Amino acid sequence: MGAPPGNKNAEKHGGYAAIPPTGDLDEEIAVLQARRRQITAYIAANLHDLDPDQLHRLASLETQIGTRIGRLHRDKLITTGESGDAVEDDFDAVLKELSRIHGVDLTGE
Repeated sequence: MGAPPGNKNAEKHGGYAAIPPTGDLDEEIAVLQARRRQITAYIAANLHDLDPDQLHRLASLETQIGTRIGRLHRDKLITTGESGDAVEDDFDAVLKELSRIHGVDLTGE
């Protein structure tokens, strides 16, 4: 009998793949941080020209990139055993910058 045609239960997605070497994580984090800065700068420069849907999509993308950066930092901490203080400082800096740009307190301070 077996699975029905098109069943994707056994599809490989990489969710449980090994964590890449730390150097690769640093490079990916740097690339994503640069992309996030580009989006942030674009929003700041065009804030008054963006319609709400465009702003929502850009802010969502900014959030997704931030989430990915956070996961990569977590993976780096797992592989290196480094202190989480640097990661916390990075997130605080990102939240402060986004708060400044969007005029909303995201820091909880």
